[in-house]
Amino acid sequence: MSTRTASLPGIQEISQLLQIPQLFSSIKEDMDRRRLRQIRSEELEKARDELEKWFRDNVLGNKIVVDSDKVSEIRWDHDNSIFADVLLRAHNDYGFDVPSDDSSHNTIGTPSTTSTSTSTSPSPSQSPKQSTIYPVHKAILLRSDYFLTMFSSSFLEAQPSKHLHIITVDCSPLVLETILTFLYAERSDFDLHVALDVLFTADQLLIEN
Repeated sequence: MSTRTASLPGIQEISQLLQIPQLFSSIKEDMDRRRLRQIRSEELEKARDELEKWFRDNVLGNKIVVDSDKVSEIRWDHDNSIFADVLLRAHNDYGFDVPSDDSSHNTIGTPSTTSTSTSTSPSPSQSPKQSTIYPVHKAILLRSDYFLTMFSSSFLEAQPSKHLHIITVDCSPLVLETILTFLYAERSDFDLHVALDVLFTADQLLIEN
């Protein structure tokens, strides 16, 4: 029992003594409202935690890294285990590494190309540029006015297709993952060295918050 709850009997006695019954009822109602707000806040935070875990396990956990010149060969089915309905592409040549969670694989779609070949180890000058592909959900992207306009217009990305459309976002994987984490779970923790890039990309995508 909280201190405030424990003090209710005393407040009730004072209100009766002073013949002000509304004093007790108004205080009790205010405490009830505060308790309801606290419960809602706790439930919302729990929901965010669960959604963020699902996002990291299923969206980030199913990203793939491919040579940029092979992105057009990717074929990702609409019928997939996480119900992704669009693919977002980030460039890996922005000076930031792909977050090292060893999840550059695909388990829910059927891309016609795999991750970068490991049969040889070319020198950096010979390495092809790469892209990271994320399976995401339009319902979440609609929180961005940029995507809202895109998906409700006559743009190619809004038209029916045999496989998931691939939409390029002009940023690094680290920046895009920061943006996606905010859209899915309203969490926006990021390092100072990418702060300007995150804010610039958020501005491009019309995400004010």
